[in-house]
Amino acid sequence: GMQGKNLIEVTKQASRMIVLGEADKQEAIQATISLQTAYGLSTKEVTEAVNFFNAAQAATSTSMADLIEAVPKVGPVVRGLGGSYKDMVAIMTALKEGGVPAGEAANAIKTSMGRLINPTKAAQEQLKSFGIDIKNIVSKNE
Repeated sequence: GMQGKNLIEVTKQASRMIVLGEADKQEAIQATISLQTAYGLSTKEVTEAVNFFNAAQAATSTSMADLIEAVPKVGPVVRGLGGSYKDMVAIMTALKEGGVPAGEAANAIKTSMGRLINPTKAAQEQLKSFGIDIKNIVSKNE
């Protein structure tokens, strides 16, 4: 659906992801699309996100390939809870530093955040014992 300068810029960012992360072309394209749709980023903001991913790759054990893999899986869930791609990178990095492989980390983030939105009865009761009404928090933030 993109045209002109927007299409050129998004293609450029996907190409950067491929080179920086030694990633699959299709996965990089999917990641740029996911950044735009999941986080509502403009073309310029996609460039900033790729720059952030590159900085995270340089400073942590999380690779560009890890982030490319995570964005389509985790992006919509993190955004749904009010988070940003930077939050996703921080959580992925914490899990990677703990020895969790990228694919498992992405699935863990998706599952755990999904459970926050729709907690089990046991989880609700446990949190309530700490004075946390998770159902009320979720309904307030819908």
